[in-house]
Amino acid sequence: MFIRVAENPIKQWNGDVPFFKPFSLIIMSKDGKMLSETSIRENSDKLCFGDMYGCKEGLAIRKMTENENVISFNIYKIKGQ
Repeated sequence: MFIRVAENPIKQWNGDVPFFKPFSLIIMSKDGKMLSETSIRENSDKLCFGDMYGCKEGLAIRKMTENENVISFNIYKIKGQ
């Protein structure tokens, strides 16, 4: 299984809100077949993409926190198409 984090284009940004690009998590099989795609549109600026783990619940991505002694993750469920 391969995981790709891809930025999505911003279609309508008017400058009134902070600039932030949504992204998608794309899960592919070892032969290149796309298994799923999950679009993340909120709080991606608070995620650490260098710290991701596959687990039985899905894909765990570490969240940035104010306290370095606190480690927490968002879990994104992986579903087939």
